[in-house]
Amino acid sequence: MRAQNPLSEKVDLADIVLDNSSDLSQLTIQVKNLVKRITPSPTTWLLEYLAPPVLVAAAIFAAVRYFNGAITRS
Repeated sequence: MRAQNPLSEKVDLADIVLDNSSDLSQLTIQVKNLVKRITPSPTTWLLEYLAPPVLVAAAIFAAVRYFNGAITRS
């Protein structure tokens, strides 16, 4: 226990801190607020999860069309 950093240092270094020194209802409010804060917006979700597969599919489609055109021109 003595080898650990003091709680104040841990709090300063933390990205997220939940204070459970109060009652359960206060902790529940903190958790709900945290979930709202870290849940991505629909726009973020579209850009992060949908855009990469769509871009890969578009690149494959373009490559296939390009190489099919190059083969028929030969």
